[in-house]
Amino acid sequence: MENNYVEHVMSAFVNVREYMHENVRIAVDESEKEILIAYHKASGVQILPGATLSQQPPLHTKVLEFLDTVMGDLLGRVQKDDDKEVVGKALQNIGEIVKELGPRSVEKYMNQVMEAFNLILNKKSVSQSIQEELEGEEDEQLEMELIFSAFDMMTDVSRTLKSDMLPYFETICNIIAPYQKSETEDYRSASVALLAELSNAMGNSVLPYVPQLMEVAFRGMQDDFSEVRSNSTFFCGVLLQNAGIAAHTFYAKTLELMSKLIEDKSIPNIADNTCGALARMINTAPHLLPLQQVLQKMMTNLPLKKDMEENETVYGCLFKLYKGGDQALLASMPQLISCFARALNSPLEKNIFDEISAILRSIAQQNPAAFESTLQSGCSEKERESVMKLFATTA
Repeated sequence: MENNYVEHVMSAFVNVREYMHENVRIAVDESEKEILIAYHKASGVQILPGATLSQQPPLHTKVLEFLDTVMGDLLGRVQKDDDKEVVGKALQNIGEIVKELGPRSVEKYMNQVMEAFNLILNKKSVSQSIQEELEGEEDEQLEMELIFSAFDMMTDVSRTLKSDMLPYFETICNIIAPYQKSETEDYRSASVALLAELSNAMGNSVLPYVPQLMEVAFRGMQDDFSEVRSNSTFFCGVLLQNAGIAAHTFYAKTLELMSKLIEDKSIPNIADNTCGALARMINTAPHLLPLQQVLQKMMTNLPLKKDMEENETVYGCLFKLYKGGDQALLASMPQLISCFARALNSPLEKNIFDEISAILRSIAQQNPAAFESTLQSGCSEKERESVMKLFATTA
């Protein structure tokens, strides 16, 4: 892989890397990132989905050389640049590089990434120590955006490294601990969201920390701020899924809180994330739940309104139960038919839409009288039309 042009372009950046106008510095960083990603794609090295760092193929030698330059520049920018927007963009670029190039891209730099994260959240970077000539409210907004960029970067790193994040988990928890109790709602929300992403990425490696983390989740599920409640509900579901039946002692408290949260209409995400959390609990330990009651409550709140990423979890749970002939679900057949009829009018991934269609046809063939009765009495005219249209196109 020749890199003559890359070297030529990079040499042109040297003279403007520290240019006095912040937009030029941002443009240089963005350009280096895009060239690096394009260079990696041209190398033909493929990330192995779900594989640990040690199982990943090595990056191309020339890409590694270029990576050294770009990551060094960006990490240096975070420490030394005096402009919050420039530093925030550098953090975002680091996250995007890790996401695109995979785990190998950060193995050499993880300690420096952790240092950058710690620096920003402790407000010790050069950009945070310089008094800007801005109105207090405007500077406060820039500060908040910078800190959110650090959270986003660590989220990208966590999703990429997955269980390889374990050595850094406690340190990250300590760094973000003050933000969990911040008077600023958005900081509380961001800290819980990062904990959820870390726990989701780490899988059952998070098990030793579950008791302490469940306390954080429970506190957040009762927060005054709706976004914190929503993120904490997702966090709770992830923890219970990854802990398995070892977390059975937390089920009663979880169900008590979720029975209230699923009725919380302050923002759509709360009910959506509650459905996702309930589905994770069902998938993990259905025998520990009043299953028919939980299923009916979950199906009543479908389709999801906003957090469509939970579709796979929620509908996947129902598909699994139906195919396994679960008695609690079969006893809730009218609710299932109505739930799936409503889903046909919502944005769904093709694989989920196709599975719902197949199950509706299966139910109609096995018990046509009950199916027709539910359509007439338990579905709206729009939902009946959607089902009839579906059957007409597959006849």
